[in-house]
Amino acid sequence: PACTGGAATDDILLLDETTLSGTIPAAYTVDAGGPGDEYDIALSGDVINDGTFEPGTGNYAGMLSAASASDYLTNNGTVTMPAGGTFNTSLINNGAINVESQPNVPVTVSLQSGWSWENTSAGTITISSVGGLDISSPSGQTATVKLESGGVINNSGSMTVSDTLEVNGGSICGNALRFGTGSGSGAVVFPDVPGTGPAGPGG
Repeated sequence: PACTGGAATDDILLLDETTLSGTIPAAYTVDAGGPGDEYDIALSGDVINDGTFEPGTGNYAGMLSAASASDYLTNNGTVTMPAGGTFNTSLINNGAINVESQPNVPVTVSLQSGWSWENTSAGTITISSVGGLDISSPSGQTATVKLESGGVINNSGSMTVSDTLEVNGGSICGNALRFGTGSGSGAVVFPDVPGTGPAGPGG
């Protein structure tokens, strides 16, 4: 039932080290961190977000982590990534990922061998102006970033991939997606017949 007096509903704030499992319902918002707080959220199994997941607020970014390839995030709703946050987990994005802005403070993603970040045909990743998203793996390991047909990258800031980049289609709007750092090696893989994606904002 609705809360009395029009009060905010279905909001959970995580202030400690927390293990997260199951499905966040569509009506729920799960936040983490606050002034003076640091957090470490460990995913257990396939954690599904059907609502709003904000692991960190403002300058209080922490870590989202996984112990193995079987622990990962499936996003069907909205995930807001705070500047300076660390996301050491696989991702299947069927919804909206929003990367917050802060100059020279990117969101960093570290993927172990066999892990992946996948933006599906229903997914959109938006990097705000002066925001940054850096995806790589520890030394000696290789993971995969997948861009599927129909998905969208709205890049008004900076997105860098230093892992295997598999481009099956989709749209990259705004600034170019940067592959590599200029000092390493990697692979960009296109299919024989790549798919397409919708037009980016503003044509």
